Amino acid sequence: MTKTAVYTGTDETESFENDTELTEVIFAQGVTSIANETFYGCSSLTAITIPNGVTTIGEWAFHGCSSLTAITIPDGVTTIGEYAFRGCSSLTAITIPDSVTSIGESAFSGCSSLTAIIIPDEVMTIGERAFYGCSSLTAITIPIGVTTICESAFHGCSSLTAITIPDGVRTIGQDAFYGCSSLTAITIPERVATIGEGAFYKCSSLTAITILDRVTTISEHTFYECSSLTAIIIPDGVTTIGESAFCGCSSLTAITIPDGVTTIGERAFYGCSSLTAITIPDGVTTIGDGAFYGCSSLTAITIPDGVTTIGEGAFNGCSSLTAITIPIGVTTISIGAFQGCSSLTAITIPDGVTTIAKGVFKGCSSLTAITIPDGVTEIGEGAFNGCSSLTAITIPDGVTLIGDGAFYGCSSLTAITIPDGVTTIGDGAFYGWSSLTAITIPGGVTMIDDYAFRGCSSLTAITIPDGVTTIGDAAFMECSSLTAITIPDVVTTIGIGAFLGCSSLTAITIPDGVTTIGDGAFRDCSSLTAITIPDGVTSISLAAFSGCSSLTAITIPDGVTKIGEEAFQDCSSLTAITIPIGVTTIGECAFYGCSSLTAITIPDGVTMIGEGAFQDCSSLTAITIPIGVTTIGDGAFYGCSSLTAITIPDRVTTIGDGAFSGCSSLTAITIPDGVTMIGNQALRGCSSLTAITIPDGVTEIGDEAFSNCSALTKLILSPAVSIGEDCFLNCTALIAAAADRNMPTVEDLLHYRWHRNVAVIERVNALLCLKGTWDHVEDPPRRSARKRKRTDGVEAPPLRESEAREKIPKVLWRVILEFL
Repeated sequence: MTKTAVYTGTDETESFENDTELTEVIFAQGVTSIANETFYGCSSLTAITIPNGVTTIGEWAFHGCSSLTAITIPDGVTTIGEYAFRGCSSLTAITIPDSVTSIGESAFSGCSSLTAIIIPDEVMTIGERAFYGCSSLTAITIPIGVTTICESAFHGCSSLTAITIPDGVRTIGQDAFYGCSSLTAITIPERVATIGEGAFYKCSSLTAITILDRVTTISEHTFYECSSLTAIIIPDGVTTIGESAFCGCSSLTAITIPDGVTTIGERAFYGCSSLTAITIPDGVTTIGDGAFYGCSSLTAITIPDGVTTIGEGAFNGCSSLTAITIPIGVTTISIGAFQGCSSLTAITIPDGVTTIAKGVFKGCSSLTAITIPDGVTEIGEGAFNGCSSLTAITIPDGVTLIGDGAFYGCSSLTAITIPDGVTTIGDGAFYGWSSLTAITIPGGVTMIDDYAFRGCSSLTAITIPDGVTTIGDAAFMECSSLTAITIPDVVTTIGIGAFLGCSSLTAITIPDGVTTIGDGAFRDCSSLTAITIPDGVTSISLAAFSGCSSLTAITIPDGVTKIGEEAFQDCSSLTAITIPIGVTTIGECAFYGCSSLTAITIPDGVTMIGEGAFQDCSSLTAITIPIGVTTIGDGAFYGCSSLTAITIPDRVTTIGDGAFSGCSSLTAITIPDGVTMIGNQALRGCSSLTAITIPDGVTEIGDEAFSNCSALTKLILSPAVSIGEDCFLNCTALIAAAADRNMPTVEDLLHYRWHRNVAVIERVNALLCLKGTWDHVEDPPRRSARKRKRTDGVEAPPLRESEAREKIPKVLWRVILEFL
């Protein structure tokens, strides 16, 4: 379907704007101009011939004519207006006549299919963004009369491989060639005095460029990510290298900065990873933040005497830099200035510096020595973090603050003296000093922060000053050579994991003022033989003494009301312990693995015994469970292989999974009437248990509940009970079971492969009704159809009582009579 329109040009309001069905235009005789926005958005218009009399193409005239593939502009046209052909994305070629003197702003912007264009010599002005986004344009010649390449004129011309800038050009505008990623070479004429910000931003194929003498400023981002640029000459007249000017020029191997340069901007050479050497001129006073960040091939650099400030991250990641001299005039070395300079072996900090900033030498793993000047008062957070080759350091007397992680991971440092003026040792300040053997903490310190000495595995002794009130979380964690420590009387809190893994610590006194012992505070102190817990403590926290495998005795204060989960887990040498009468809860795995514990008294106030509370207490021979207990958790007495007898209190309603599993010496157990459920594997492996009565209230017996009870000979089941899989597996001594005739699952008992002599009596204390005997049962029929089998496998009618007396083995008959 086609639609044709006639354009007369006699009325300025005449317009076909956004007529998406228009396919053809006929121009009336005498048309001299095409008004602004006349064919704006005519997206079906494919071709157009502008008549010879036209001299002006107005602004936005053909904007968005996305199907337009060809257009003829007559010789008389002198001006192509702003945005005239913007977004004509199907336009592949266009000829601009010699009469044109001006190409307006964004005139061909977004003509992404345009491959070639010839601009006449008479053109004096190419407007901003004139060819913005012409991503298929491969070559273009700029006329000799042009004096300015305007802002973003060729921005995004990603197929442009070559361009000639005429000698008359004096200014290259901001982002002029931004993203011309196929441009390999360009010559900047000698009259150019200004190159705008980002002019060659991301010209990633540009290998070489020469900047001539008139240029005085390399602006911000000028050559940003020109990743193929290997060499560049900066003219002598340049005084400023702007922010990120050469950022990401990863192939640049060498550059000479002229003597007249006084400022190197932030990130000026950031990521120039192939740059091996650079000389900074004497006139420079400031090295900006990140100026040489990531120059990983830079082996040497000279900083001039006039420099007073080294910016944040200025040399961060210069991993090949082996030596550097910081001028005496420098007063500020900013955050992370030399972070990651992993080949730097030595450095001298000038006397004028008063603060060692955060992370300033972090990761300088080859740094063996450093001198901190006397004027320094503060060592910042992570200042020497990861300086793993540093063997000695002197902290000046004027230092009052050592920041968090300041010396974290300085694993070669063997000794350090902390000045008396220090009042705060930050979190992780000396974390990971695996070679540190001794340290004195000054008297003014009131708190040892979290992780302060964690991992100081060679530290054998330490004195904590009397003024300390708090020992933070993991403060001495993994100090595996620490044999003794005195905690001051004023300490009230011992943090989480404070002494965790201090495996050589044999004794410790906890002051009376302590009210809180954090989770895992003494966990895995495997050499600790004795400890006294002060009276003010009310709770033994999670895993507080877990893994103290040499601890033989411990007194828990009367004020304690809770023993937390894993509190004494794997205290395998603990022989006895008294639990105070105020305790109401024994947490999960509280005494798990206390394999030497022979006896324990649980106070009457306890109402819950947590999961695995006494699991694997293999020496425990007797225990009394208070009458107030309502819950015995899963695995509570699992593996108590020396336990001979136990009485379960009347209030208990559930025997948890594995509660008494593996109690191989248990000969008797009384299950109270209130129990309704016996969990999975509850008494599994109780190989000394000979008989058990299950109360009438039990409705469910879990999987493998009595499996491997190899001495169990007699069993009385409740009237209506559901029996789990393999409930009596390997109960090889069991020869009879009695059950009420109304029990719906009695026949299921035969599915669990008891001993071949098993007989099932359907009703207790009534006329004998023997269902049958089998040598082996694979898949017995359901109750309604079940019949006895002869030895030849042929079905036979049920036994009469007289026959039963003859057929049933005497020993089995006696057991049956016991039930009757």
